[in-house]
Amino acid sequence: MIINSNTRKDISFRQLVGYIYEEHLREADGGKKEQKKIDERDFVLLHNFQDYGVDIDNIEDVSDAFLENDKQRKRRKNGVTMYHEIASFAPEDQDKITRSMLYDMARKYIELRAKNGLVLARPHFDKKHVHIHFMISGNEQGNNRSMRVSKEQFKGQRRAMEEYQLSKYPQLAKSYVQSRDGVQKRQKYNRNKQEKIKQQMENRKADFSVVALILEDFQSAISKAHNLKTLVKEMNGKGYEVYERKGQATGIVVNNRKYRFTTLAAKIKYSEKMDLILSNKKAVLETERRIEKDLADLRRLREKREREQERNRNNRKR
Repeated sequence: MIINSNTRKDISFRQLVGYIYEEHLREADGGKKEQKKIDERDFVLLHNFQDYGVDIDNIEDVSDAFLENDKQRKRRKNGVTMYHEIASFAPEDQDKITRSMLYDMARKYIELRAKNGLVLARPHFDKKHVHIHFMISGNEQGNNRSMRVSKEQFKGQRRAMEEYQLSKYPQLAKSYVQSRDGVQKRQKYNRNKQEKIKQQMENRKADFSVVALILEDFQSAISKAHNLKTLVKEMNGKGYEVYERKGQATGIVVNNRKYRFTTLAAKIKYSEKMDLILSNKKAVLETERRIEKDLADLRRLREKREREQERNRNNRKR
């Protein structure tokens, strides 16, 4: 079932009681109970009215009882005077619903939602679906404690109500909403979680096979290499893209992922040879830089001598 709740903050008890009793239909049909044929599933349920001497068919008595009980309520700004809640059943289940079902579920809902409150309950059949109206006092019967519940509490009450319905009246399958959605949501979450775990495991297997192939090719390449240049050549020859860092070949790129030479070498216990290859490369770079520096010094020295010679020639001409 679907359960909706509305609040009122005025003292329009008489109007809501009249609506639930379908007073407008009585008046339209000259004071008869209903304009149309009385539904055999109809009933009026009063909860906690024993102290008010109420005639169950007297609309004035019922509304006066709500008004009298409201005098006990704590006066607050925008305080709730009553709750109007409606429990609706699916149109597809309408022919399966009996009076005993409606009465039993109305009793159960009052027990869950408003055990200590003043409650009027009555089913309506004037629409395409059967629904039960509940008028609940804003405070408990005979005292000032509020009948307010939190959103989470109300959600739990609705779920408990539908679980009761499912266990006792499973034939009303189309009217099972709140708890079923919760179950379906959990089932969907579990399915997605299992699929995610499965996909992660497949990805790990795929990653493992890729890394195993890389390590095999890298072991072959590094065993033949005697310096970084020949290692890069070997890896390029096997179809790998080599990336650089600070001008030096550092590793390879596979499926947008980078694998450092030093990390691969450690996995196959070739770290010492990788260190040797990198150190040789460093020595070569240092030698090249030293040669470049010496050449630059020679150029500066040559330029200095040329300038001195030019000055001497100019002095002799004078």
